[in-house]
Amino acid sequence: MKREIRFKEWGQNVDEIHEPTDFYISKCDASLINKGYSLRTDGDGNIICGNDVDNSSGKILMLGDSFVESLYVDEKDRFASCVERNLHELGFKFNVWNGGYSGATSLHLYVNLITKYLRYSSEIKLVMLFQPSCDGGPLNHSRGYWNRDKFFAPIIDSRNSSDSKELYDSEINFDHMRKIHRVFYSTCREYSIPVCLVKTPFRDFSWGDDPDQSRVYKSRAQLDERRRIMNALMSNADAIAKESSVDVLDLEKEVGSNFKYFYDSLHLNNHGSYEVGRIISNHIVERGLVIS
Repeated sequence: MKREIRFKEWGQNVDEIHEPTDFYISKCDASLINKGYSLRTDGDGNIICGNDVDNSSGKILMLGDSFVESLYVDEKDRFASCVERNLHELGFKFNVWNGGYSGATSLHLYVNLITKYLRYSSEIKLVMLFQPSCDGGPLNHSRGYWNRDKFFAPIIDSRNSSDSKELYDSEINFDHMRKIHRVFYSTCREYSIPVCLVKTPFRDFSWGDDPDQSRVYKSRAQLDERRRIMNALMSNADAIAKESSVDVLDLEKEVGSNFKYFYDSLHLNNHGSYEVGRIISNHIVERGLVIS
């Protein structure tokens, strides 16, 4: 039986156009424009930012799920691209690597770190770990990240299943996540790579305040459940980061309550991308996370 370790990435040297489906659009507000969005990757599978900039100071690596990927935002408007431009304007000549991919869990991101990126450890001046919202599904399984769900399993195996029981057969358990984060930080420390944990935001509001709430959430109960899971994920991630003396950026606190920054429950629109790009680049500079 042939098995493969799953890389959560688009692949090398991709040059594609992606359009949101009608069903996807039905769950979003009008800030998602129905058109084709360019997706290009470099030879290591990083999503290209599209800026013509000097990268002589090294790399800033952003790892996360679809929030970081920002598929349905124009290439130069994705917040990773905005951070790269903002830093250059402030005199920091860094290339930002967008290592986001839909469905990535903390385990997938760790696999990518050790298999793809450690060989560039001397060039990577900062890793920003965006806590994946996707951890919520696998952590509801008795085997955690090591389930056999076709989308989330860390190994591609003919025994993988699309049966929902491969995700939801137990109460949520954050122990696997906490351990993977500790190992992630320890690995970066061994390779002298600074780390910043980013608490990923979501579209949070008081029910009745958002005019598009019925398109984004089916009910108040669905919003409450999203809030419960996301808050639990971020609080656990925050605790381990502080235990490990890792810098933390709380994007949920910064932008989560402004529904105008999101086109659906989790993903930023252009307006939100620019704001998040500003917040991240300012945080990097103000906290002295990189040296020009």
